[in-house]
Parts: sequence; structure tokens; C-alpha cells
Amino acid sequence: MASGAVFSHEWARAVIRSAWRQVFGKDPRDDEAQGVQAVASLETNYGRGQGTNNWGSIHCVDCSDPACTSGSDTDASGKPYKTCFRSYPSHQAGAADLIRTMVRGGVGRALRSGSAVKIADAMHANRYFELAPEAYAARIDARARAIAAEIGEPLFVQMRPPLGWFPIFVTLGAAAYLFVERRHVARALGPAYMSLRGQLARFGP
Repeated sequence: MASGAVFSHEWARAVIRSAWRQVFGKDPRDDEAQGVQAVASLETNYGRGQGTNNWGSIHCVDCSDPACTSGSDTDASGKPYKTCFRSYPSHQAGAADLIRTMVRGGVGRALRSGSAVKIADAMHANRYFELAPEAYAARIDARARAIAAEIGEPLFVQMRPPLGWFPIFVTLGAAAYLFVERRHVARALGPAYMSLRGQLARFGP
């Protein structure tokens, strides 16, 4: 059951979580939910765009389908063109179709990375949108920040997410390894170095 005022970020999160369970049979991770919600907010502001309850600007393949309504969209250059959009019987149905359409190929992995750039790149590879991926990523980042602020949760999706502790541990481990290896090499070469110094001393003045 969705909570919060209709069309609020809190309400939309409940719809997204319910739709994700409908599609995948399990709850979404926080980064998955925030990432999909950012796209839903960006594309149609939670079903308030073209088509009824259409959460992802999902186009129709056949515009003669009675479940479709005529409208317009823009290409990568910003030029408008005529098309048609799918309509849905409920917000959850629209959100579920957004998830089915969006989360395929490498998008699932990109969502779990927390990187808006990777999400946009993966969606663009699936031909979800025509805008430049960098520009779309910046818009995902902005929507995710607004969602996190209103819901009161951490920012899970952003342009350049924190590296986390694992890369730091890897770097520290590599540095420690090099330090130890350097000491081992110094010990191994020490006698040879002293012998060489002795040999050179014989030729001294």
C-alpha cells in the first residue's frame, strides 16, 4: 500500500517497491529503488506525462492499439516528432512496465553500482533515450538528490559515487606488500653490496 501524499517521493517509493516485487518477486535494494525512482521522476514525474499512468515515457509499437494515446517526443537534437504512448490501468502497472523496459542488459548491474553515469550509459546502450548519456546522468543525479532529501535517506545514486572501503584496502595492501618486498630485496642484496664496496676499496687511493 502506497503511503504519503499522491505523487510525493514517499508515495512513489512505495509504488516502485511494490512494482519491483511484482516483476522480480523480491524487494529491490535501496540503490535499485532510488535509481529506478529517479528515472520515473525524470521521465514523467510519476505518471503525469503523456499516456495514462505511464511512468517511463514508454512508447507503443503499434499506435492503433487502443491502449495507446498519440503524443510527441524529442530526438537527441531536441527536435520534436509525433509518436504514441502506452496507457496503463494503474500506477503500479505503469511502474512495473517501466522496470521491465528499463532493467535489462547491463542496467541492473549499473543500478547496484550507484553510478548515475553507468546507469545512463547502460540505458542508452539499450536505446531507452536519445539524449547524450552525460546529460541524462546529470538529470538522474539531480532527481536522486531530491528524492533522498525528501524521504530522508542516504544518496545511493549519484554522478560519482564514493569508492567505498574496498579500493582503499586494496591500495593499502599493495603499499604494504611493496614495503615488505623492498625490505626483503635490501636484505638479499646487502651482502653483495658490502662485498662490492670491499672490492672497490682495494682500488682506492
